Amino acid sequence: MYNNVFLAEVKLQKHLCQYISISLLCLLLIASGCGNAHKAKKKRKKKKAKTEQVSKAKPPVKTVKPEEKRPANTGKNAQAEKVLTAAKSYLGTPYKYGGTTKSGMDCSGFVLTSFRAAGIELPRTSKDQSMQGKAVDKKDVIPGDLVFFSRSFNKEVGHAGIVVESGTGSAKFIHASTSKGVRIDDLYGEYWSKLFLKARRIL
Repeated sequence: MYNNVFLAEVKLQKHLCQYISISLLCLLLIASGCGNAHKAKKKRKKKKAKTEQVSKAKPPVKTVKPEEKRPANTGKNAQAEKVLTAAKSYLGTPYKYGGTTKSGMDCSGFVLTSFRAAGIELPRTSKDQSMQGKAVDKKDVIPGDLVFFSRSFNKEVGHAGIVVESGTGSAKFIHASTSKGVRIDDLYGEYWSKLFLKARRIL
């Protein structure tokens, strides 16, 4: 009987040792898992802090303001308006060689009188007027520019006018025609296009 009791105690101690070993192993695994989770959490915090630092380091986005409108060139525009207003006031005036009034005027007298209304003095003849200001391509003319033509395809300046309208591939000019007096014609029309020599910008 004593032997049986002894054997039972030994067996119990053996089971107890196994239970303690298993319990310690579980505790170690739990502790290891917690440690890894803590490390991962700490790593995530560091990564987040680094991202925030990078974000803060980025320069602020500049707000693009709408482009401000440039002020109009009132000086030149005002002069051109005066010239064109004066020129159009002579529409219908008959042609008269050497004339500079509403009773009659020639082409250069018409140009001279129109520009004089804006306080600008030009030479009396169309040939001399064609040497004033700066050269402009036909496609680039604007209202107020002077245009010059030959009289008989001889390439010598013999007629002058003032641009009143312009656009892409189109333009109109006002002049004192020998046959119909002061009128507006198409700069790109078949007749005047063939006689066109050059354009000059005074304003």
